[in-house]
Amino acid sequence: MRCVKRTWRLAASVLLVTLTGCAPVATALPPPAPTVTATPTIPAASTPTPTPLPDGYDVVAVLGQSNALGWGTGPDEPSAEVPDPRIWQWPGSGPDVDTVVPAVDPLVGPFTASGVGPALSFARAYGAEHDREVVIVQAAVGGTGFAPAQGMTWDPELHGSVRNLYDEAVGQVRDALAEGDGNRLVAVLWVQGESDVGRISPEGYAAELDGLVARLRADVGPAPFVIGQMVPEWIAADPTRGGIDSVHRQTAGRLPDTVFVPGPSGMTNGPGDEIHYDALGQREQGRRMYAAWRTLVGRDDGSSSWPSARMW
Repeated sequence: MRCVKRTWRLAASVLLVTLTGCAPVATALPPPAPTVTATPTIPAASTPTPTPLPDGYDVVAVLGQSNALGWGTGPDEPSAEVPDPRIWQWPGSGPDVDTVVPAVDPLVGPFTASGVGPALSFARAYGAEHDREVVIVQAAVGGTGFAPAQGMTWDPELHGSVRNLYDEAVGQVRDALAEGDGNRLVAVLWVQGESDVGRISPEGYAAELDGLVARLRADVGPAPFVIGQMVPEWIAADPTRGGIDSVHRQTAGRLPDTVFVPGPSGMTNGPGDEIHYDALGQREQGRRMYAAWRTLVGRDDGSSSWPSARMW
């Protein structure tokens, strides 16, 4: 097993504490504190006993291009600056690669994001409701699609002269799941499509997306697949962009345990960068994606094929 490094940094403080799970380190114990006798508080008979949660992390994988990776800039929510002790990330590059470290924006995937993405607000909402520790596997790369771009592709079947991001994402997710007993993949977030506009027909894009979802579920498990919309204003500005948006909207009709999430309007990085959500837009998009995920797995009509759909 790889080392799991947990580092806590307190804002406006010089305190840095790192725990590494590689080997025990002998340290001197402090002298015992004086014994204090106190009258115990006896709970009322009606007080419920909490049910212990299973061990392990809940893993959220993030795939796609820049609006999945995190390109949101501008004013942000003040609470976003405070790390959530339940939320971690599994960096895909850099000095902390293949370790569990605190999740703060910008997240680190194969490349480091330049701004805010939807994953952290999704994970915060998830962790708050389920009281579970969450590990984000950020595998998105800006400017990429199924059609090769920048020497990379999301097509699971395309190899050779291009870097296969699908294969890399699967490797990251598998490594994160294998890091501890009880780890489970609970969601895949997908925000992508801009790069493929005009390069793949809507029909071709639908076949590629459906193939990726099916292959991913076979490779790492049948987790719900949550599709975040491209920026609405960017879609509306060019009629050629609506085809892939329609494919996204119709995915739930083609595949089980998938859901489309409309994006917020009026929340872009501004003139010259209308293709990206701003920081506040990304926070909102992440919360919307979690709400859609919650509705999807909370179905009680028996239509979900996801094994964990009724765990909560």
